[in-house]
Amino acid sequence: MNFRSLNGSLLNMALLPLALTGGVWLIWLLHDELSVAVGVGFIALAGVSAETTHRQRADSPTSRGQGAARAMTRIEQHHA
Repeated sequence: MNFRSLNGSLLNMALLPLALTGGVWLIWLLHDELSVAVGVGFIALAGVSAETTHRQRADSPTSRGQGAARAMTRIEQHHA
């Protein structure tokens, strides 16, 4: 898996349709027509959405190990 976790993959799969839905909504709102340029824009939107999700997950405290260390401390305190 690219995200090294099921949660990251599921998050990306959930946010991508939302981004594309927003694009379709904007096309409808502006009374625009589908064209090759719009299709290329949707491909770019999908790429940016996936990259942004991946970067946000990579910058999270859990991925840097800080969240895991805090969780272990809480577990140790609970069992003490």
